[in-house]
Amino acid sequence: MKANRKLIIPLGIILLLGILYFLTSLRDRSADLPELKKWSGEADEITIARPGDSLRIYRKEGRWVIGDQAYPADDKIVGTLLEKLKNLQITELSSTRPYYEKFDLTSEKALPVTVKQGGRVLRDLLIGKRSETTSHTFIQLKGRAEVYKVSGLQREDCDKGLNEWRDKSIINVPAKNISSLQILHKGKSLTFEKITGVKASPGPAPDKAKPEAAERWICREHNNLILDERKTQALIRSFGPMKAFNFADIEAKSLKNAETLIKINAAGKTYEVRIYSKTKGDQYPCTSSELPYIFLLDKFGAERYAKDIKEYVQQ
Repeated sequence: MKANRKLIIPLGIILLLGILYFLTSLRDRSADLPELKKWSGEADEITIARPGDSLRIYRKEGRWVIGDQAYPADDKIVGTLLEKLKNLQITELSSTRPYYEKFDLTSEKALPVTVKQGGRVLRDLLIGKRSETTSHTFIQLKGRAEVYKVSGLQREDCDKGLNEWRDKSIINVPAKNISSLQILHKGKSLTFEKITGVKASPGPAPDKAKPEAAERWICREHNNLILDERKTQALIRSFGPMKAFNFADIEAKSLKNAETLIKINAAGKTYEVRIYSKTKGDQYPCTSSELPYIFLLDKFGAERYAKDIKEYVQQ
């Protein structure tokens, strides 16, 4: 019995020391972590130096644009990234030694990201790979050798090609502004017009009550038919905005006669969209009167404007 006690006491001491060491190591790994302060106001520039391809996104005339060509950027994608970078939190010190290969933080693999406001640097960091054991990402701060883990940001949030950052809106016309639209597809025309009247009341109207306006859509070429309101509204709303899935790497002069021409009248202005014959992979080149770029629509995005009138008729 005494021999067992003599054995238990040293084992207990060893266990206690082990626990103390573990707790101390945890404290040391989380102690003195640099604080990434949130900035006030709006950032106006992001630089992402992908290997062999540096990308600059910046504010110009009230919106985000990309590169020297000032391609319009997708405000939602840029805004989401800025929000993540602003709220970035360092959660753990991962390494103090310059063994950067296992973190993808070498000069060949690290992704440098800089955020500025009026030329003042707000964030300046290198982004490595995602941790294999947690959802956190390895980073380095500018001018520091340590490797940290951060939460709330993944490499793929920043590591995108040019077209992934671009705004793919072909046109953006709010449905409430549209008074009519014409779809010319392979020689056939459908012209949808908004008719405004007075909505019928189910009972006697209160004194001095203004009659409620009612709107409905007709097709000029088939005005004897009653249109399905849900399907017609889906068509009208599809232009606010009308989105492509990518951009075409072709010259405008290579585009011949459009298969589909869409004319939209809204708030005293006419917008035009032209959809051309599909190319490989069911991709349809598309142009608009508002932008000089050639967009690509997928099969659904193009063929939704090639329907017969019976697709819009109330059953």
